[in-house]
Amino acid sequence: MKTLLFYLILITLLSCGTSKSLLYNFESVNVADSITVNLKKYEKIHGGDYLKVKWFALVRENSGSYELIITENTNKKDFAFRDIIRKTNRYIKVSDQLRIPVIFDIDFLSEDFKKITRGTVNFGGYYFKISKDNGEYKVVQTGVLF
Repeated sequence: MKTLLFYLILITLLSCGTSKSLLYNFESVNVADSITVNLKKYEKIHGGDYLKVKWFALVRENSGSYELIITENTNKKDFAFRDIIRKTNRYIKVSDQLRIPVIFDIDFLSEDFKKITRGTVNFGGYYFKISKDNGEYKVVQTGVLF
């Protein structure tokens, strides 16, 4: 009986300690290629390989389409974004090599988010408007927001 109780407690503790990432994927070559091409195009600005840049993304839904803004965490010593990433544990999967942490507009209402960011989040970066056309997501507009 004690052994059974021990194993039940151990399983409960292990399951509480592990949290899986939530991956979002447009499942579209058009979207993945557009993001990759745009991030590669500006590698020199970010000091090297786009795969090594600390990106994060804001996703907004707007009248049936999505707005995606991808930006770099420019303050490498700022632990706020690591805390946000750890707390939200959500990513956009662009490719097997690139998963970008993602936040949503609603996250700005979170008290934890407000404390972590202290109101200083720059959402300049690379803009993608994504719409669904014939059952497939496509990038219909891109831009640079600085």
